[in-house]
Amino acid sequence: MNIIHNDYINSVFNGNYAKIYGFMIESIENTGNRSQLASLYQQINNSGQSLALPLANNQEIVRTFIRIGVLKKKSQDEYNRTVLNHLVNSFAKEADKSPALVSVIIRLFSSGQYGIVPTPVCGSSPKCSKCRMTKFCQFFNSPPSDPAKAGLSIAKRIKFGAENSVTLVELLSVLIGGHKPSYSSKITAENIVSRYSTLRSLSNASLSELKDMRNVGESAALKIYSALILFKRFVEEKSLDKIFIKESKDLFDLFKVELRDQKQESFYIVMLDSMNGIIRQKKIAHGGLSSVQVVSCEVFRPALVESAASVVLVHNHPSGNPKPSDEDIRLTKDLVKAGDLLGVEVVDHIIIGDNTYISFVDNNIVPFKRSKGINIK
Repeated sequence: MNIIHNDYINSVFNGNYAKIYGFMIESIENTGNRSQLASLYQQINNSGQSLALPLANNQEIVRTFIRIGVLKKKSQDEYNRTVLNHLVNSFAKEADKSPALVSVIIRLFSSGQYGIVPTPVCGSSPKCSKCRMTKFCQFFNSPPSDPAKAGLSIAKRIKFGAENSVTLVELLSVLIGGHKPSYSSKITAENIVSRYSTLRSLSNASLSELKDMRNVGESAALKIYSALILFKRFVEEKSLDKIFIKESKDLFDLFKVELRDQKQESFYIVMLDSMNGIIRQKKIAHGGLSSVQVVSCEVFRPALVESAASVVLVHNHPSGNPKPSDEDIRLTKDLVKAGDLLGVEVVDHIIIGDNTYISFVDNNIVPFKRSKGINIK
């Protein structure tokens, strides 16, 4: 029979058997009751080999050393027994401990027996965050061929690049409950997704709406709402990285996430330099379901302060239909005239609806004065 060669085991552990043994104990102590562990150690020292059951007969222990890379998945019992006995003797010799104690430590680490460790460190759902053996573990360091189908935890799927397999419920449960979400965190996440079935609809939830939901406490609501704020700021910053506005679609891309699902109208100006580079954007007004009150001095004051060469007007229609109203057309004409008097050109007005928009320039809705160098179509 082809028994594993000692040099191979040494290459896995690099001869640090005492160190590995210490790592196993530290990992167990991270999950178990230390006083009970101390009592068990004393009992083993007093009873000799009586608690040291054969390791090769325990499939959980075999699984641990398959994960580490010492055993092969399809090995016979004699093969496993020989390798595990070699490991026990090596650990015992290097750590100056009895083989009985080493056997029990391995058993606690892999299968959590003796009623002291509630769940093992390296069990069916391995607690890699509690384990000091990850440096030596092939399971931890080598991603499976298909992480999405390997039954891995959320953290491991993300670690191995299978984040697309993580559901919205799972992501929210991590946001609420941390890297190892509790049952209540999962229930809270499920309730939120049942109310807001998509991330798009969730992004428009208010803090008070989240707090008022069943089983969603103030802490969970604040975490989710803070994440939504970060998401919106990221989109805004990413959009502002686009230095030049070349066409109306650039403006739609800049605002669509923020404005397309808002329940009230908001009116913005985008201030541009002489090369159509974005200087800054500013919200001018926030109105009711059908209108906003826009005052021309509020539109042009920030543009004059920023020495903007031109501005673009942007607002949304909560109805989802971006067709301009008579009031929209009247307001645009008035602002174009005011801009001419102040030396700040209004180069377009964009109305955003439900994943669509209308540009006044593209549709020749209002005549605009076109200055040399303005490239908005």
